Amino acid sequence: MTTTDPTLDTAQTYAELAERVRNGDTTITRQQLREAKEAEEFAELEAEAARRAQQATQAAERESGIEQLNADFERFVGADSVPARKAYAKAVAALAELATAVDDLQAKRTDLQAQASALGVPLPYHNRAINQGRDGYIQYAVTEASGKQQPHPHPLWSDKQFAEHDAAQQRIAEEQERRRGEHEKNHEIVVDHGFGNYTRRF
Repeated sequence: MTTTDPTLDTAQTYAELAERVRNGDTTITRQQLREAKEAEEFAELEAEAARRAQQATQAAERESGIEQLNADFERFVGADSVPARKAYAKAVAALAELATAVDDLQAKRTDLQAQASALGVPLPYHNRAINQGRDGYIQYAVTEASGKQQPHPHPLWSDKQFAEHDAAQQRIAEEQERRRGEHEKNHEIVVDHGFGNYTRRF
């Protein structure tokens, strides 16, 4: 049996000390074993206490987060949605007014068409004369309200919209003409026949 008294490693666990005793190390005392076991048990208790404290903190934070979420959601469906609900009500009322106005115009157009037919002549063309029912203009309104511009003018546009559209078309035409001129200039060939030049474009 081992009788030497090596320096005891204080970091040794209870299991390690117990194994040394089993291997015949007589330098290990009951007190050392007891202290090692108590130290391990206390360390486990401290670890468990820390774990439970962390769980409690996390649970409290989660509960607080849920309360905040519920409060934010109540504000979202309550006060935050008031402007949108009011705007929606105004939009519905405006679209209803638009539908009624278009129906009235359609009825008048029908009367005018009947007069024109009786006279054997077509109705005059005018960009302010409506040519479809309420649903078409309601869809135009929805599209334009979303920020998308109609590609072509329609009779219910304002004078400003017509003017802006005409100006935009003019700019497009001028840009196309400028590009056409540049293209022709870049593709000119001067041919010399000795008695005069001419320019061929291709």
